[in-house]
Amino acid sequence: MLNTWTYFGANDNSINLQQMWMNGQWVNSTLDSSTYDSKENMLVHLFRYWSNGAWKDSIYSVRTYDANGGMLTNLGEYNTNGQWVNHDRSTYTNDGSGNHLTFLFETWTNNQWTYSEQYACTYDGNGNMLTSLSQYWQDSQWKNGTLDTYTYDGNGNVLILLVQSWSGSWINGAKTTNTYDSKESKTYTLEQYWSNGQWVNQDQFTYTNNSDGKVLTMLVQNWQNSTWTSYQQSTFTYDSNGNELT
Repeated sequence: MLNTWTYFGANDNSINLQQMWMNGQWVNSTLDSSTYDSKENMLVHLFRYWSNGAWKDSIYSVRTYDANGGMLTNLGEYNTNGQWVNHDRSTYTNDGSGNHLTFLFETWTNNQWTYSEQYACTYDGNGNMLTSLSQYWQDSQWKNGTLDTYTYDGNGNVLILLVQSWSGSWINGAKTTNTYDSKESKTYTLEQYWSNGQWVNQDQFTYTNNSDGKVLTMLVQNWQNSTWTSYQQSTFTYDSNGNELT
């Protein structure tokens, strides 16, 4: 596979061409083109695919934003029988910092917009998300889905993410716990799930970092037979500017 990006005009307006290697040559596959406003917010996105020697329109989306750069709407359309047809739309409300307070997702069904799911979020005074409540539309009413609750250290790094699901009351589901070094680089992540009234280990991630806070190694281990078993490791290298090389 080969991805090629080109940029034009101001604000990083771009085209991304994806090609696949077939029968000894590069063959067109997909084409993404995007335009942005002066604040680098994506305004329009068009997705095409290659078929029978020509580009075919597939998905088109248009976005709007408030004065602080917070997204207000995202309308998605699919190309059907040669014409653009509504598919989905998202509507947001934001606080003064551009953080999403509410998010409503609707689908185009039987020639009308139909509720699907919605989210409501809260934040602390530093703009860190505290809670995210998801609800889904069923039997003509909103029903609770999941509740994510975040806690942070004094530097705004996520210490704990607690995920709960609704079953007449909030029931523990999953928990992620992070630790950091003095330079705020993540050193450890523990993932657990709730079972029989207690937290059970699932996965853990151990990191080493260089003096610039870049990850050098990552070790992934699974909890098996009451012990941590190594599963995967990654090693990273960087150039003098901190760009990842391998």
